[in-house]
Amino acid sequence: MSLLNILKEKNKRLLFGAILAFTLITYAPSVKNDFIRGWDDGAYLFENDYLHGFSAANLKHIFTQEEQGNYHPLTMLSYAIEYKLFGIDNPMPYHIDNLILHLLIISLIFYFIFLLTKNYFISFGVMLLFGIHPMHVESVVWISERKDLLYTLFFLLSIVNYIKYTSLESQKKYLYYSLIFFVIACLSKGMAVSLAGIIILIDIFQNRKFDKKTIVEKIPFFVIAVFFGLLAVKMQGSSVQPDIPFTVSERLRIVNYTVIAYFQKLLAPVNLCGFYPYPSKPENNEIASYFWFFPIAVAAIAAITLYSLKYTKIIFFSLGFFLVTILLVLQILPVGGASMADRYAYVPSIGFFLLMACGAERMIVFFKKNIPPFT
Repeated sequence: MSLLNILKEKNKRLLFGAILAFTLITYAPSVKNDFIRGWDDGAYLFENDYLHGFSAANLKHIFTQEEQGNYHPLTMLSYAIEYKLFGIDNPMPYHIDNLILHLLIISLIFYFIFLLTKNYFISFGVMLLFGIHPMHVESVVWISERKDLLYTLFFLLSIVNYIKYTSLESQKKYLYYSLIFFVIACLSKGMAVSLAGIIILIDIFQNRKFDKKTIVEKIPFFVIAVFFGLLAVKMQGSSVQPDIPFTVSERLRIVNYTVIAYFQKLLAPVNLCGFYPYPSKPENNEIASYFWFFPIAVAAIAAITLYSLKYTKIIFFSLGFFLVTILLVLQILPVGGASMADRYAYVPSIGFFLLMACGAERMIVFFKKNIPPFT
């Protein structure tokens, strides 16, 4: 029997509450932060008259127009509701709402991982790591990153209902719930389209047969993903940076470097910052030669991931979850002036933490079996 599965139900509830409390204490100082007017808070909240009232014209604008190169009407609607309730003079309610969303998200992460693994140690481990990891500060304490929190909440609700459907296929309602939450997630942030790939990973993890039925049930997910994906591309057209001075080969090397950089910062969160510039490039020259290492490293990780399917599906699912959810923000098509951002790792980190928690549990079990206690 695995660790923590033998805990009494009362102790499990206490541990769940303790992780929530620890996360709350960790982020509590953020509710006293101000707005960051120079980094989108000003444009989203102070200079956006469409949030300052619930007229038909304002609501039409929210649901039909982009804001700062993004289409996320439900996020903008949440700001409009807060503006109506609290005004704009005090940032505390906005920060409190972000923190509440983060606490709801880590609760859902526990539920999602437990539905997937049926393992309390792993579920609590992922919940804790996600709750307090320093890379998530940007998503939680920056009011303009409400879109990350909202889309993650509904993204997870969609996944949870999809897993319920795959476990109880007679209960078709869970498939419909999953689709509804998927649409809501996409209306919160376009990155939610990656869920169409995640449900395939779930099917592989659960050994579901890819017959006509499982293919047909995926069609609505991919239709939704394509629709919102094309919409996001259209809305972000003004943010694309076509003049970034890198060749196609250099861009591919930078993309692979970025993948490794996300792994490094999740494993050892040091030197985090709000803006990660592209690598320097000497005039009439290439980027540093060591960037050739990163495609090799990523290819090796991919090979190990595929090879692991012979023995276990958890490595494939964990790394697959990370790669599928981060693929859209690897700057293959450069958007903005940064090569990466901490906030982009918010959802992808779930896969990384799942791998870490599984590894920790296996190590503990191994040492308990193979190393005699000190006497």
